[in-house]
Amino acid sequence: MKMINVFKLSSMYCICPKCGSDKLGKNEGKLIVDEHTYYRECKCGFNVLVDEREDEI
Repeated sequence: MKMINVFKLSSMYCICPKCGSDKLGKNEGKLIVDEHTYYRECKCGFNVLVDEREDEI
C-alpha cells in the first residue's frame, strides 16, 4: 500500500470511531498493513478493511 494512503487511513481510523480507543496490541486492537490492504480492528468490535485496488481512499 502506498504510504500516503496509510497516513490518510490512519488519520481516519487511528482513534476508533465507535468507542474512541486508540490502543493497539495486547487484545486492545490490531493494525495490519500489507501490499494492498489496510485493516484496523478494535476491542469493541469495530473493524475496517480497505483494499486500495478496489476502494477509493
